[in-house]
Amino acid sequence: MDPSELSTIDPGDRDLYRDLFAQDWALGSYGNCWTYVTQACRQLGLGHKYLDGSTLVSIGRHGDSYVLTRPVGPRAARAAAELAHELARDTGAPVYLKHVGQPDAEELTRRHGFLPMDRHPWTPSSPLDDATYPDVLVNTAELADPGLKAPDRSKLRMRLNRFRNGCVDGHTGVSARLYRPPEDEAWKQTAREIAAAWSAGRGHDANDGHAYTNMIDHPADGAYVYLTEVDEHPCGFYLFEAIGPDTVACYANLCPDATRPGLTETALCTVLADLHRHGITTVNLGGSEHHTLHTYKLKFGSPRTSTTVNLVTPPPAGTWSGTNRAVP
Repeated sequence: MDPSELSTIDPGDRDLYRDLFAQDWALGSYGNCWTYVTQACRQLGLGHKYLDGSTLVSIGRHGDSYVLTRPVGPRAARAAAELAHELARDTGAPVYLKHVGQPDAEELTRRHGFLPMDRHPWTPSSPLDDATYPDVLVNTAELADPGLKAPDRSKLRMRLNRFRNGCVDGHTGVSARLYRPPEDEAWKQTAREIAAAWSAGRGHDANDGHAYTNMIDHPADGAYVYLTEVDEHPCGFYLFEAIGPDTVACYANLCPDATRPGLTETALCTVLADLHRHGITTVNLGGSEHHTLHTYKLKFGSPRTSTTVNLVTPPPAGTWSGTNRAVP
């Protein structure tokens, strides 16, 4: 691997990522955007990148392991294989490949010895990380209808009604305001506070570089950022980025206040309805690490057939002393 083709990712690379991923928008992959890459690679700042003409591989860390995110381009499989094998050999740690396209995944498993990620689990509780449960796609037209007439949205209707019934005079009191970086930055401090509250509520260290740091500090140009309020108090932070024509994916869906049943569903529905008014027809809520999160997302949409694969190259035998263990 030529060292001159490796460099750090910096904010000036946003256009590079947008242009290369836009060539692949027909796939509609959840990994096809700046926000996902810099979120996945956050333990190395914004991450590092391998760039050889139109082949791009992003490099990050996961604990003591490495992760290569969304390889794209004509040499994606070969470049990812070379990088992963060098990292595994030099560090003695497993190297994970996230959101690899199906043809590249076939080449990597057939010719380069890669395994499905769950053969060397990401963690015991979520062996495929955020692909342990499939992406959920939302048709915003369904949720823009106040009556939610689609029969498979009955659980969502129950939650919305429960919140509404607890409000004065039946008024939800939930509002959403849209911001579009880079013109708007007034949302950042409130988003940081909400992300910190969310992180603290789950026992995370607020100073550990949580999953929302990069998207707040260096958001994609043209991202859809929402802050929601309930009874004029901030309650939610949401961020979406385009992954296809009239299609966005959700990378922040934070409503830390769990004291009011139905608030999280009402706030997200308010945001999704506004996206519909702005011409967005489909929202990918992403995959899930745990069944409870997947069940929550299913209230809004339906599972999607996977278009990408997560793989791993195990470390050389006898060299790994970390917590991830191969499955026989």
